[in-house]
Amino acid sequence: MDKPAIFKVALRKRSRFQRLLKGRPQTSGMKSGQVRLSPGEEIGGHDTECKEEILVILEGMATIYREGRYRAKVRAPGIVYIPAHTFHNVRNRGKSLLRYIYVVSPV
Repeated sequence: MDKPAIFKVALRKRSRFQRLLKGRPQTSGMKSGQVRLSPGEEIGGHDTECKEEILVILEGMATIYREGRYRAKVRAPGIVYIPAHTFHNVRNRGKSLLRYIYVVSPV
């Protein structure tokens, strides 16, 4: 198997969602994207399955829910770790834009 190449990706300024890393063959399995949520928006509950996830909060404040229950508020700049097999959701309950990058990787 070929080694993944080193490359760069420019962050878009206006997209609600932008895929940054697509997984194989671009990487060894890691995926990533940029998310922008307006006040009151949420990403929607989902499960990490067999992947760990890191959220890097770049702007605003994220409210994190695990199994439907409130867990934490994280302001920019900040990081959230979400273990594998965890149902979670990210909401923007603030008054300004929430912008973050997620990175998931198989465990």
